[in-house]
Amino acid sequence: MQCINTISQNHCVAPISRQRGLALITVLFIFAVTSLLAMGMQNRQKMDIAQAASTFANGQAQLIAISAEDFIKAALVFDYNMDGDKKMDTSSGLWNMPFKTTMAGDMAEVEILIRDLQGLFNLNSLAKENPNRVKAKDRLARLLNKHTQVNGSTVAQNVMDWMDAQSMASYQYQAFDPPYSAGGVPFTHPSELRLIEGMTEQAYDDVKSFITALPFDTALNVNTTTVDILSSWQDGVTTYAKMLEKAEVKECGKEAGFEEVKEFWDQQELQDIVNPKNKGSDPNAKANDNWSQDDFSVNSQYFSALISVKIDEQVTVLESIIKRDFDNPKGKFMGVVYRDFSKSPIDFGGYKLVGCQAKI
Repeated sequence: MQCINTISQNHCVAPISRQRGLALITVLFIFAVTSLLAMGMQNRQKMDIAQAASTFANGQAQLIAISAEDFIKAALVFDYNMDGDKKMDTSSGLWNMPFKTTMAGDMAEVEILIRDLQGLFNLNSLAKENPNRVKAKDRLARLLNKHTQVNGSTVAQNVMDWMDAQSMASYQYQAFDPPYSAGGVPFTHPSELRLIEGMTEQAYDDVKSFITALPFDTALNVNTTTVDILSSWQDGVTTYAKMLEKAEVKECGKEAGFEEVKEFWDQQELQDIVNPKNKGSDPNAKANDNWSQDDFSVNSQYFSALISVKIDEQVTVLESIIKRDFDNPKGKFMGVVYRDFSKSPIDFGGYKLVGCQAKI
């Protein structure tokens, strides 16, 4: 460093070479910072592009899934018309056939699974509006005791209280962490059973393939139900399989089932239970009030459709509940009454199926 001494100044000046070195370091530092900022912007841009592409693909998948609902509704209308005068829904019907296809120019892989919800146990039969809800509570208790490790009687009573706005159930649930209130109304979806005290995630997984949530007075379709569900009607009965034998599908595409409820009701195996005096053991025996012909039907109005759409390894799953009511004197109805995009591919393997699909 060179120092300069004059009358007016006294200071030191660094050599020119050292000044150039400091300037070079400053330039390199600015370049490094600029490069890091550019790389950050580039990475952010990539993330934004990937997010936009994912959002676009998810939007496409949702639109395709909703479009598939129209295909399903058309299939249900066709199935209804094919029945002619025999208004019966069985597991050999068109709606119960497995279906996979591609859409949008082979860009999307679509898989559809349809279930008849009226072949399942209706949780809303425990609702306050149902005059026979005590019997329904006992049936749910049997179903839970058979297929889960929870106390069926306790959970069934808690379900009944949950649906009763006049019960004290909310005080019970508001003590939970986090707190919540009882519904006070029937279930919208069977997954609400998970909120009931006494239920567990494992218990729900064990029973979810047997349950649904429909209007409380919806009848059980004996052509699509199973022994597991029908056996909740009464303990100690060993002839449920025999009762449903006519509805069992021996071969896909071959029609099987009861054409009217009376045909199911008049079976000897059932009449021996409903009317014990028919056995001749006790001429004064009273009819078994666990059973009512009004609890059953041979056709269905409510169907659940699981629709899976795969685009570029991204899978979107939609659950739609479709109501088909063509026998209503107030007017025909065909439409979606429930839609849920929160499902995942695992749900396709989480349900037990009946008829043709069960054999594939």
